Amino acid sequence: MVKKIICSIFASVIIGFIIFLVIMNIPEKNHDELIIGTNYKEIQEKFFSKEFEINEKKIFIIGSSYTQALNTTEINSKIQKHCIECQAYNLSIQGDSIDKRNQVIDSIISTNPKIILYGISEGDFSNNENNEYSNVNTIFPNIKNLISEKIEPAKYIEFLKIPESPKDKTWNIIRQINKEDTVNQRFTPYPNSPFLKILKASTISVSEMELRSLASNIPSLGIIYDPENNKKFQILKEMINKIQEKDIKIILFMVPIHDYALSMQSEEFKKSFKLIREELINSSKIEINPRFSNYTNMPIWHDLVHIAVNNESLIYSEDIGNLILKELDE
Repeated sequence: MVKKIICSIFASVIIGFIIFLVIMNIPEKNHDELIIGTNYKEIQEKFFSKEFEINEKKIFIIGSSYTQALNTTEINSKIQKHCIECQAYNLSIQGDSIDKRNQVIDSIISTNPKIILYGISEGDFSNNENNEYSNVNTIFPNIKNLISEKIEPAKYIEFLKIPESPKDKTWNIIRQINKEDTVNQRFTPYPNSPFLKILKASTISVSEMELRSLASNIPSLGIIYDPENNKKFQILKEMINKIQEKDIKIILFMVPIHDYALSMQSEEFKKSFKLIREELINSSKIEINPRFSNYTNMPIWHDLVHIAVNNESLIYSEDIGNLILKELDE
């Protein structure tokens, strides 16, 4: 009887895993338009290797989905009144990170942009591991680190073609069942944003009630290691040094985050990021522009960390345009 139960459980697990793999490998509509692990470098290098106008003063905005709402039409309209040769490009990539962007930093530099703006957040430097079970004073090895660093399960996940976010993949498959096909179609929201393909959902500003609801389900923010042990900090510092060596101006700015999300940051988390910020300023001699604090009460939020991609949220683009103009005047 016990053997029968064990065999049934084992068979159920195997069948469930097979179904999971099948679902994860169902082709998504417009999936080929997204920049993912397999084509991350290829698509970007193709863009950076193209011939730009000789006299064009390129201004590159880089970041993740936190900067996808930056409207290049609005930004260029503002800055070209003072610099006709300037051309802003929003090079945001959904799901981007510091270590990923480092893969193409040489290609970005090779185009000799006048200014690079990088939108960052506290989360770019965090490590989402459960600190409750971590003890730096123990004499025993950290099993989790051994598995991630020595066995490297990510290699096998890639081999099995499991996406980085199974949850997002599942939701996208569910959306494809929707009879209104326009819901699933991705589109480029504005010119000079070669890597952005957003869903129609990203254009929706949600209500205050929805934002409060989202605030009650904020996941763990993880921990931020000190600068010496923070790999993402070290990578960003190296990127900045490379950029500055070529006499290219770089601007760092804190991306908008709703007060509901900021209030969930513990004092320890804030203190840890403050160390990162201070060390980055001191070591790279660079200013980090503070977060625009007047956005929280505006009806421009898609969720607690994303500004909606619509005309109601143009203030974000206007503020970044003013930030560029300030740098051009110096």
